[in-house]
Amino acid sequence: MKSNLLLLSIVLLFGCNMNKSSIKEQNTTSGLIGGQKDSHGCLTSAGYTWSELEQTCIRPFEKGIPLESLDSTSSYQTAAFLLIKDSLAEVFIPEKPYHLILKQEHKDSYYYKNYSLLKENHHWNLVINKKKKYQEK
Repeated sequence: MKSNLLLLSIVLLFGCNMNKSSIKEQNTTSGLIGGQKDSHGCLTSAGYTWSELEQTCIRPFEKGIPLESLDSTSSYQTAAFLLIKDSLAEVFIPEKPYHLILKQEHKDSYYYKNYSLLKENHHWNLVINKKKKYQEK
């Protein structure tokens, strides 16, 4: 009976030490969990992305103006974010891996290729291919 208890203790102790060493090995080989950075050094796993207008890493959902999706066919709700500085507007769109820089043409209108940012009734609207896709609430 004593030998069975001693054998069980050794197996449990040895098993615990094996798990600790494999956890240490996993952490050192894969790096920190959630530590992914982009080419600018922005911590993407924490929601940071590079802003051309600010020339720093920002969280668009904290610093930007939220524009809600007008697409009611989607099963999930998405939002774009807008930063305006001087005569430029930077738009962060969730479907795009990049962000857009639009140039101001009039007081309340910015353009870049098939993208338009227009202010109507004190609310920003993002138009893509002549169709209103996002709107400030």
